[in-house]
This record gives sequence, structure tokens and C-alpha cells, in this order.
Amino acid sequence: MSTPAWMRDAACATPENRDMPWTTDTVDLPPVVVDVMRATCDGCAVRSACNSYALEERVSGGMWAGTDRDRALSVIAGSSAGSRVVLAEQLELPLVLADAIDEVFGGAA
Repeated sequence: MSTPAWMRDAACATPENRDMPWTTDTVDLPPVVVDVMRATCDGCAVRSACNSYALEERVSGGMWAGTDRDRALSVIAGSSAGSRVVLAEQLELPLVLADAIDEVFGGAA
């Protein structure tokens, strides 16, 4: 599988950020490192594309679009008929990203 073109524009791909532990489970990282990674994602021009990719590919582990994917998947899996607004609040996601979860998981979130 080839690397999506948007990845070259990701904030995590810049020389100063690419050596961060992006694919490491955040529970294994010091909180300050997680905070720096989240802040990097907050200003990323391709955050929405990153989130869509992570949802579509069902990425688990690591930090994608400012979200700990293990945490995101566990909340989604444990969510029955909960609203996407509640889910977005639990994951600390902007509502637009919760909309993407609805699209990928068929509104089950």
C-alpha cells in the first residue's frame, strides 16, 4: 500500500517532529510527550485527513489526529446507542471528527 499524499504535509512529518513516538501507545509515554504530540496535531493542516485515514484503516495504537487510537477504539467499541456529541466529548474531539466516526461506523457511535 502506498503512503497517502496528504501525509507529506502532516505536522508530524516535519524534521523537528518526525522522531516523536507517534506510533507508540500513549499510555507508555510521559504525559509531557503526549501533550507535545497533541499540540502538534492541533495545528496540523491535514488533521481531518489523518483522522479519516485512521478511522477508515481502523488504526489502533499511537497518536493520530491528536487522538490516542487505543482510547478512541475502546470508547467506540463500548458505545452502544450513545450520541456522537457524548462520544466527541469523551474523546476530546471536535464535533466534525465525531461526524467522521459516524460515517465510518455507520452511526453506531
